[in-house]
Amino acid sequence: MATGRVFCVALPFILSTGSLVLLLAACFGSVTHKDVYIFRIDTTELTINLDEFNVVSAQYPKY
Repeated sequence: MATGRVFCVALPFILSTGSLVLLLAACFGSVTHKDVYIFRIDTTELTINLDEFNVVSAQYPKY
């Protein structure tokens, strides 16, 4: 009985994991260039003022 229960739990888990792996392989296999971004942020001209950072960080509780 325990073998059947393990099989009933393991089989869907293995099949779901396999389908996700194959889906990722199909998605990344169809990309022909190396610039694969979900989102891209340009930080070349980013400046952070320390006073503004302190104001924003003061809004969150300290742990």
